[in-house]
Amino acid sequence: MNRRDTIKTIAASAFMGFAGLVNAEQEAEMQWSDGEVKQMQKEIDELSKRIMTEQATYEEVVEIINKIWDDLEHAPPTVHLMDSPTACKNVKKDHEEFESYWSFHFVADAAKFQVMANHGLEIDAEGLKTLVDWTRCCPFILFNDTTVYVSKRPTILQLKQDKSLHYCEFADGWNVDRRNEN
Repeated sequence: MNRRDTIKTIAASAFMGFAGLVNAEQEAEMQWSDGEVKQMQKEIDELSKRIMTEQATYEEVVEIINKIWDDLEHAPPTVHLMDSPTACKNVKKDHEEFESYWSFHFVADAAKFQVMANHGLEIDAEGLKTLVDWTRCCPFILFNDTTVYVSKRPTILQLKQDKSLHYCEFADGWNVDRRNEN
């Protein structure tokens, strides 16, 4: 399995697949008023911001990595918490490839499912906890068979309306700047 497929497998393991996480029949039957939906969106936005800005401890990072590796039936790896993605070994310069190793893509889903669970939707609690913990603890991850490199959170993070990356900067000054892109 190549690294891109493996990161997708890690993401799938982190939340047991969307289909398995949510009771689809109940979700289809849930009825929320416009006011409730508006309140839920506000809660989703607030939780997304908290997930993306809260720095996890090294122990929390190791715990979630070991859980995911265990779910994948792999031996626990050595985990290194780095200041930025550029501090991780074997980092590629191509941002498109680079971003496939970020959990930012899953933050909105983690927040949405957590808020929906808070509002009565039956969700696999263990899978949801793993998803939220993974997106909070592992903003960027590179790995090989025995070692995982996880970057700390960016010091500056700006997202577009659609939650895609606009600008981020890490402690060592490395950044991804898309402010001038259409």
